[in-house]
Amino acid sequence: MAAETTAASEVLCDARSGLLWVPGGNGGDITAYDAEPGAEAFRVVVADAGFLNDIALTRQAVYVTDSFTDALTVVALDGAGRPVGQVSSLLLTGDYAQPEGFGANGIRELPGGDLVLVSGRSTSRSCAVCPVGHPG
Repeated sequence: MAAETTAASEVLCDARSGLLWVPGGNGGDITAYDAEPGAEAFRVVVADAGFLNDIALTRQAVYVTDSFTDALTVVALDGAGRPVGQVSSLLLTGDYAQPEGFGANGIRELPGGDLVLVSGRSTSRSCAVCPVGHPG
């Protein structure tokens, strides 16, 4: 892994692209490595990140939780699962309320592919997140 990554809180492999996705914890970066040679294929540093923790992969995007903010970082993907360079932020609203301290932790794609599920560790609640206006 790249020396800049201070923590790897999870690793997720995309079978379509052969990329290993790694949220960088308190380092504030999201990195994708080519699984076979191990070379860095994509990296973004998320401004004002708290702790990039968990990751979900859909057909069109990678979603990364930040356990200290009320937003997901979204990396857009092409049809082959490769990043297209678009990185955005998706505010968690509706039923989700950022707790004091450690929050969003755990994210998965739901059947049907349109929603991801975020659970708050300190609240033991799960909330459905609809990525309106975002790839998913």
